[in-house]
Amino acid sequence: MALRPLIEVGTYETLRQVLRETPGLELGEQMELSLLVHAYAAAARRGQQDIGKFQILFERVSALDPKIKAGDVRLRDSMFCELGRIPPDIAWRKRCNAATKNPALRWKLDFRKAVP
Repeated sequence: MALRPLIEVGTYETLRQVLRETPGLELGEQMELSLLVHAYAAAARRGQQDIGKFQILFERVSALDPKIKAGDVRLRDSMFCELGRIPPDIAWRKRCNAATKNPALRWKLDFRKAVP
């Protein structure tokens, strides 16, 4: 996907701007949200954490239909896992863990365990 480099090295805000301003780029709500979650997680791993953006993404992911699948897991669970693996704030991980229904993904977010 052409947006992958922007997700990995760009900022969350830059990706949002590209998604809004690129004519003809109609990804759909789920794909756009997935890209934004991955961009936010990549930026947070580089030390650019913002609780306000996390809250917005958490609420948008919470609003998704819980029946939508992404491979073998629910799309919501996958996105909560991505958001919850952002170090070092344990409160974020607890919140994402509580919202995740898949036991395997919940184990990855268990705040008492180290996140791989």
